[in-house]
Amino acid sequence: MELTFLKGFHLWKWLTYLTIGLLLLVGFQLIPPLFAPTTLMWDLVMDYWMRDILIQTGLLLIFTGLISGILGVVSAYFMTFYQFKGRRFIELFLILPFGIPTYVMGYIYTTMNSVTGSMYQGLSFMFGSSFQGIQLYSLWGAVLLFSITLYPYVYLASRSFLMKQPSVMIEAARSLGASEFKIFRQILLPLLRPALIGATTLVVMEVLNDYGLVHYLGLRVYSTAIFQAWFNGNDLNTAVRLSSTLILVILGILTLETILRKHKKYGYISLQLKPLKRLDLSFKKKIIVYAWFTVLLSVAFFIPVGQLVVWFMQSSFNILSSSYVDAVMNTILISFYSMLSIIVLAVAIVNYNRYQPSMMKKIVTRFTNIGYSIPGT
Repeated sequence: MELTFLKGFHLWKWLTYLTIGLLLLVGFQLIPPLFAPTTLMWDLVMDYWMRDILIQTGLLLIFTGLISGILGVVSAYFMTFYQFKGRRFIELFLILPFGIPTYVMGYIYTTMNSVTGSMYQGLSFMFGSSFQGIQLYSLWGAVLLFSITLYPYVYLASRSFLMKQPSVMIEAARSLGASEFKIFRQILLPLLRPALIGATTLVVMEVLNDYGLVHYLGLRVYSTAIFQAWFNGNDLNTAVRLSSTLILVILGILTLETILRKHKKYGYISLQLKPLKRLDLSFKKKIIVYAWFTVLLSVAFFIPVGQLVVWFMQSSFNILSSSYVDAVMNTILISFYSMLSIIVLAVAIVNYNRYQPSMMKKIVTRFTNIGYSIPGT
């Protein structure tokens, strides 16, 4: 039922128009600099930086998407199809890496990997004086840190999709003698394609929009080029040109994601839907599953959080002041009001789309997706 307070005033419609208007307002601010004369900074970026920027950005996106996909899909598969002790505990902690910002994760691991860091000293003790440390100030270090922080996108989407699959297909394949790996590779993975494409797209956009981690690691990727042109080169027009190109790239990615998922949506009638029966693990498989989650959760959550707790205990007397309390309260308030605004606007857009023709729905969806293509910074 459409929410109407006054005759002719539809709340969902006007909230949706407000959202689109705010997005267009931001977009219109990017148009004038596009027509300004090019500068020496723009020529510098195009002639000397762009090749390295595109190569590093491309490699970062490809390998982060690949590793995040593997971590998320394998974890979702284990959690959905197997029964083992501690499963609910693991289920809770698998999504908690979302709560650690990527630049914080980068600071923690690079500090731990410094000469005086606990990780460096522990690995040096294990491997001897020849150990040179893990090279985290690199493209591959960024790939690793992004992957362990962003894999929950893929995990949540994959697990939600796998839980909705009917047990009829799985049981039929098992009765025909198919192994669990063959069932996963030939049945589940093709069915998982729409969810996997959507979740990986979110990971890619998060990486494109990130500035803190790549800047901290000293990488020259697209987002750092924007800020180098803006702050180091004091050239706002070049920064806006690069930002506009980034928006177009992300809109292209969203369009490609829509094309790849087109006609790839699967559904089942209710009579087919029987709850999946989780299998008990053999001793060998228990070792594999527990080793997988132990390593993943240790690297993605327990080690960084444990290090933060140690640092907090060591410096609590220095940071527990009125300014620290104010910073915490401001963070909580900003998060709360942002969350509330997002929920209200999202509910408004979803309800508005329910009452609109298919073409209008597509237009509104396209406009509201623009917001994700604009970096928050």
